[in-house]
Amino acid sequence: MYDASGGANTFTGTPKSAVKNVATFVGPGMTVVATSFHTVTVNAASGTTDTANLNGLSSSVNTYTTTPTSASLAGTGYNYIVNGFTAVNAYSANSGDVANMSTVSGSNTFVGTSTYASLSGPMGGKTYLDYAYNFARVNATSGAGATDTANVYGTSGTDAFNSTSTVASMSGSGYFNQVTRFRSVNAFAGSGNDSATITDATTGSETLTVNNTVGGVQSNMITLVGANYSTSVNFGFKTVTVNGSASGNDTANLFDTSGNDALFAAGDQLQLVYNSAALTLNLTGYKTINAKSINGGTDTATVRSVDYALNVTGNWINK
Repeated sequence: MYDASGGANTFTGTPKSAVKNVATFVGPGMTVVATSFHTVTVNAASGTTDTANLNGLSSSVNTYTTTPTSASLAGTGYNYIVNGFTAVNAYSANSGDVANMSTVSGSNTFVGTSTYASLSGPMGGKTYLDYAYNFARVNATSGAGATDTANVYGTSGTDAFNSTSTVASMSGSGYFNQVTRFRSVNAFAGSGNDSATITDATTGSETLTVNNTVGGVQSNMITLVGANYSTSVNFGFKTVTVNGSASGNDTANLFDTSGNDALFAAGDQLQLVYNSAALTLNLTGYKTINAKSINGGTDTATVRSVDYALNVTGNWINK
């Protein structure tokens, strides 16, 4: 199928069975219907803002694949392919369905939640926006020439965020969202008992900053910055563990909150309990840790023999 009408057109693919697949393409003065075809390919015309709605088949494991210029949804007995569409919506119908979304260049943004994921960015003078609804697993991969951002969100249940310098994931009941090679990854906890584990690169010098003040306001964020990547998690997580690299030269800059905070340091580890935020931060493998008490509250520090350079300054009360 080809878009020859211009304007805004809509393609809908709905597989019924191997012999009853239905595909429609509707636009100004145009309606095209294809029935019982295994493979349907639709090409959008230049300058159009076309939308594709792709529905999965409940009796099949379905795979959704996107790039900035093309998308496909395939399963048993059918394969829908759309090229040049500015908006693509794919709907999962089976708990085994997988979405693979990727970028090539430019600045693209991925959003991952438990019920949908989206990827958007530039597409040859236009903007594309691809959605994956209710897919149990979503894999998003950043192109080698891209500077992409990923924002992932937890739920009201128990969720886990895990990240390295190249791969990050957020998962919980019924969903798993993974991003690879994204330049910036931001994770936001839900209202449940969420945890985060961040592991930095094996070499190099990474810097961890916790609750720094931006514009006179405490950030309530934990941010790790390394060569060509950054990872941030918010204070909504109940437990955050950050693993430094023994072979690197990593530094952590920790700031207190306005509540009562408690620091414990021994060996190669440090724990900082932010009581008002119900957050426990665990660090290991850092060469230098700077802990500052400047935001109020009654902050305590319990320091034993440590294997790293520890600088405790400000209003800490030694215990």
